[in-house]
Amino acid sequence: MKVSAGPGCQQNRTQPAPSLRVRMAASKSARRWLPAAWLPTVCLFSAAVLLPVPSIADDGPLAGMFAWAEPHTHSAIDVPSAPIVTRYRTPLNRPRRLVLNSVGTVHVADWGAGTIVQIDAEGQSRFLADGLDEPAGLAFDQAENLYVVTHAGGMTRQGRVIRIDPEGNQSVVAEGLTGLTDIVVDPAGDLYVASFEENRILRIATDGTVSTVIDDVAAPTALAMDKGGSLFVASSDDGTILRLGPGEALPVVFVRGLLVPSDIVFDARGHLIVASYGETGLMWIDSRGTSNPFAIVPKGTIGIAFDREGNLLFANWDEHYLTRVVTHLSIPCPHCGKPVPLRLVPRTRKPSPPVEAESDEPVI
Repeated sequence: MKVSAGPGCQQNRTQPAPSLRVRMAASKSARRWLPAAWLPTVCLFSAAVLLPVPSIADDGPLAGMFAWAEPHTHSAIDVPSAPIVTRYRTPLNRPRRLVLNSVGTVHVADWGAGTIVQIDAEGQSRFLADGLDEPAGLAFDQAENLYVVTHAGGMTRQGRVIRIDPEGNQSVVAEGLTGLTDIVVDPAGDLYVASFEENRILRIATDGTVSTVIDDVAAPTALAMDKGGSLFVASSDDGTILRLGPGEALPVVFVRGLLVPSDIVFDARGHLIVASYGETGLMWIDSRGTSNPFAIVPKGTIGIAFDREGNLLFANWDEHYLTRVVTHLSIPCPHCGKPVPLRLVPRTRKPSPPVEAESDEPVI
């Protein structure tokens, strides 16, 4: 299959651009391009895994091509392909939540092991923190400090909020809380935490003051905040998502009819995506609060996140693993070296022609 540079790279010049080939190759060739963590790939949706490996048709060095580059723009190229589905090798016990920092490093709250695990782009993992009492929620602030909330068995006043700075130093932000399950940080640096056992949402101001912002939430399990500052709260008992706008005193029911929602996040396009532990499908919520199918995932999926390219990651509580579903890639432009986005688009099957019966017997 050949994809020319034209559709993804519009350049203002008369000299023909060299063609760009995207080869679908097996893991041996892919080692030249894909991160090591992607090589032991398990495809959940297709019998064959297609690994796009870029190469330049011209035999000259890539750097030499950049010398005559002129101003141009890049648009995404659609590549007919199934997604690349990778199961990480990192052993996990009960992964509950995951979040990525600004450079794309994955952080996993392993509830069962009491650890925070870091996984870099090459799939290498290390422990960022251990000895935690059921870490349940994670969030980064603008300074790249990681905040962790602990559930601590739901025991009264045993939950804590811990801050881990970029150098790995830990400090306690708040303690004496009960049954914490998730956390978000607003642009001002205030923290919002969900108390599953006390059925409420708390705000921890930058000066350490703790106050209740939403009361009587039936078993809140997950929090999310949109770019406008609205807070979204998932209730696992009621199967609802509440929304509290900036400056509002009372939340409104935004979504109903969910089955044990366990995580909510916003994707790159601003859609609210919901994972429900009791179901095998992720849902996206439109502006009217209507649920729509987003993706099929294995049973036991409990936590979700998106990387910078918009690829989905999910943690499976029952099977103890982390998976990445790649639908967005990039390759270097042969003219300037900047990334040209690729979108892996599943092939659409042509409808079968109608079968005409040659007798009155039914066609099976």
